[in-house]
Amino acid sequence: MIQKALCVAAIMASLALRSAAVAADEGKAVSQDTAPLLIYRPVGTFTAHQSFDEGESSAPSLLRRIDLIFARIDMPVDMRAVPVKRALSLYDALSEGCIMAPATADSGAEVNSQRVMHGLFWLYVMADRGFTSRDDIRSFATIDGADQLLGQVTMPGAERIYVPNFKVLVSMLESGRVDSIPVGNFVLETMTLPAGMVRLDDEPVIVLDSVIRCKRTPRTEQLVLKINQALETLPERF
Repeated sequence: MIQKALCVAAIMASLALRSAAVAADEGKAVSQDTAPLLIYRPVGTFTAHQSFDEGESSAPSLLRRIDLIFARIDMPVDMRAVPVKRALSLYDALSEGCIMAPATADSGAEVNSQRVMHGLFWLYVMADRGFTSRDDIRSFATIDGADQLLGQVTMPGAERIYVPNFKVLVSMLESGRVDSIPVGNFVLETMTLPAGMVRLDDEPVIVLDSVIRCKRTPRTEQLVLKINQALETLPERF
C-alpha cells in the first residue's frame, strides 16, 4: 500500500514538473511574440530617435514621416538610431528584425516594405577653395560602411577617404584634407552647416530610396504588410 502511494506521488510530481516546463515554454513563446521588433536606422551623426507629433511642422520630414507610419501600426517596434557600420553589423546578426535601407532583391531571406524615404545627396565644398566643377575635385571623403546603403560614389581621378561619422567628414573638409564631401537632405534638415560650406552643383551625386528591410519571419511579414498599408494613407512627400 505504501509502495503504491509512493508510486502515485512520484507520477504526480513528474506530471507537475512537466506542466511547469510546458507553461514556461509557452510563456517564453508569448514573450518572444510580443517583444518589440528591432528596427535599426543607420545615421552618420548619432542622435537617439526623437518622436514628433503629427502637428509639428518644424520636425524633420523623415522623422515625422517615420512616426506617422508607426503611429498607424498596432505592432510594438523598437526604432534605434545607430552609426552606419554598426547598424549593418547588428542587422546581419539578427534572426528577426529590420533596418531602414535600400531594398534588396527578394531572395526569400528578406522582405521589403514600399519606399519610406527618398534621399538626395549633393557634393559640398568650401567656397574659398575655388572649385567650380566636379573635374576640379581631387579628393573626397565618405562615411565608412555607407557604400552598402548608398551605393558606390565614384569620381574618376579623385582619391577617396573613409571616415567614421559626419562630424569627421566636416572636419576633413574644413581643414582642407579633402576637397569635397556628400551631404544628404536629412542632414540639411537637421543640422546647420559651417559657414563657407556650399553645394558644388545642383546635380545629386546619390539618389537613395530607403525601405524597411526585414529578415523574413511571420512577424516581419506582418509588419511589412502593415507598413505598406500605413504608407497608403500618407502623402508621398511632406
